[in-house]
Amino acid sequence: MKKILIAISLLLTAHGLYAQESLTIEVKTAGTLGTLVQEANPNYLSEVKQLTLSGQLNGDDMAVLRNMAGCNDDEESAYYVGALRDLDMSEARIVEGGAAYHSEYSFATSSYVDYFAENDVVGPYLFYNCGRITTVKFPHTTKVIVFVHSRF
Repeated sequence: MKKILIAISLLLTAHGLYAQESLTIEVKTAGTLGTLVQEANPNYLSEVKQLTLSGQLNGDDMAVLRNMAGCNDDEESAYYVGALRDLDMSEARIVEGGAAYHSEYSFATSSYVDYFAENDVVGPYLFYNCGRITTVKFPHTTKVIVFVHSRF
């Protein structure tokens, strides 16, 4: 019985050490945030609540942040289990490139409009439908913030 209790205790301790709710990541190459957070914590979508970033962030990285914050994916109409609450991008820079971070259906054109990252711009819909996130610190290099009503 003692051996079983010790084994359970060690297992719970190991899990507690492994589960990282707070991460600090330097994104040296734009578009690699998804790989970096996965390496730091394979369960990042459900466990990481605080994230501090530095380096270069493009559209691919913005899409990862939306997933981490529990934003919905318009293509599949599914909600992610993202746990991210507090995001600090103050030492990062948003750069153009990568895929669209969000798509929005336009009834005016009867088609989807894609939103891409632009240099030093916090773009429209970046945190749209990201109901889990409570705090965002934008990059110091931000020159334009395009506001679109959101639930964040």
